[in-house]
Amino acid sequence: MPDLPTLTLRDVRVRPVALTPDQAVETAAGRVAQTCLVLIDLVTDEGVTGRSYLRSYSPLAHKPLATLVGNIASQVLGAALAPDQLDERVRRHFALMGTSGLVGLALAGLDMAAWDALAVAAAMPLARLLGAEPAAVRAYATLRPMQPAGRVAAAAEEAAAAGFPAVKVKLGSADLAADLDVLRAVRSAVGDATAVMIDYNQSLAVDEAITRIAALEPLGLEWVEEPTRSEDLDGHARIAAAVRTPVQLGENWHSTFDVDAAARAGACQLATFDAARIGGVTGWRRSRMVGVRRPCRAGTRRSGVRSRRFRPRQRPARQRSRLGRAGRRPRVALSRVDGDAGRGPVPTGQSRVVLARSTSFFGARTQ
Repeated sequence: MPDLPTLTLRDVRVRPVALTPDQAVETAAGRVAQTCLVLIDLVTDEGVTGRSYLRSYSPLAHKPLATLVGNIASQVLGAALAPDQLDERVRRHFALMGTSGLVGLALAGLDMAAWDALAVAAAMPLARLLGAEPAAVRAYATLRPMQPAGRVAAAAEEAAAAGFPAVKVKLGSADLAADLDVLRAVRSAVGDATAVMIDYNQSLAVDEAITRIAALEPLGLEWVEEPTRSEDLDGHARIAAAVRTPVQLGENWHSTFDVDAAARAGACQLATFDAARIGGVTGWRRSRMVGVRRPCRAGTRRSGVRSRRFRPRQRPARQRSRLGRAGRRPRVALSRVDGDAGRGPVPTGQSRVVLARSTSFFGARTQ
């Protein structure tokens, strides 16, 4: 990893922005009609500006999140822009209340902007600053509609025609029969050459999840994401042991402790780190190292950082066979393009860091 440039934080600009996509995103948790973003600019004495953004998901948390980012940043004005030291310093302010929820999001947003500034100052992509090299990845499209089946199939067909080798379908708003109708229609629209993933957005009880996934598996699934409550690691372990399709978790993990706990429980075969929730680039770097000790494959969801393959250690025979089956399944390297993220590029000025929402398909080699 190259030496980091020396920068001093002079000012912070925080702007809440609400975007209205041309089509709402439908999930089992509800309909998302607005994209609520918090845009962050960290201005340094050296004339370099680092940029990042956060998503509050709920309009109720939109302005409070922006205010919180500004309040936290005000405590470190004049400090050196050294992410590890800044992270440690600001976390001390929240020792009594913790750093999950909006606090964690705010800390991650500032951390990503700090790393962005360092990459700009070094005149190199963030991946290279972290000791890696940029690489192209193939993308998968997250479909916006959930129902009716024909509408979902049309969206999948449009994505495939645009060149996406895979699509992710949101399920769980209705019963198993409706899920089957949707998935059959999608598979008919895109054919066998297109990979299909499903996301239940934590909407099912454990037994129901096992029943539904088993019924859908003959249609060909690459993975199933968050079939039950994200914090129910034992429940996810039961699901992972009962179905053939790899289970994916991680976008609601907030620390290395969450990563370690999930790996200990055998809750999933695939893991997605959302940089805005896992602690920014600094939190992502710490969390990926858990994989040196724990058997899970991991990549990234909201960051320009390349995904890394975690190194599995020896496991009991039954669990080892599950990992082997999951390990053979990935056929393509994928990254996420959300339907609600819009089609145009995010304006980042001079920034060289990719901060678009993305997910690498874990265990697959980047193309």
